[in-house]
Amino acid sequence: MGYSLCAGVAATLAQPAPARAIVVAGDGGIQMTLCEMATFSQHKREGDSLLVVVFDNSMLGRVAFGFVGSKGCELEGPDLVALAKAYGGAGLRIGGGEEPLQDDEVAVAVAAAMASTGLFLMHVVIDPTLKADMAKFKDGSIALMESG
Repeated sequence: MGYSLCAGVAATLAQPAPARAIVVAGDGGIQMTLCEMATFSQHKREGDSLLVVVFDNSMLGRVAFGFVGSKGCELEGPDLVALAKAYGGAGLRIGGGEEPLQDDEVAVAVAAAMASTGLFLMHVVIDPTLKADMAKFKDGSIALMESG
């Protein structure tokens, strides 16, 4: 948790320009390393792209769903799109409104993200009761953490 944004910045900058990385993270994990958006903004080259997709369930889901009796997992995060813009990027917020998503809303957001250069953040607000089990290594060295 907290590694993906750092890895995305490094993956982009380690490749010949122009390069692109796509980061997928939860709201808890991304908040651990938000400052790395500044690193990307300061070091990006012409044509580099960093697409950050944040699934926001307003909690530390890995802890809340993975450990019985966990406390203090609720989050009130910042406006992530505004933060991306503060670092010279762009972004869109999807979901979280009173109305259900429209059929083309996600497709339009993905198309805008893929057409972008520089920093682009998709803030995807999801149902906080959705659970995702952690993957396990094929060799069985790390067991699956059930989410309940």
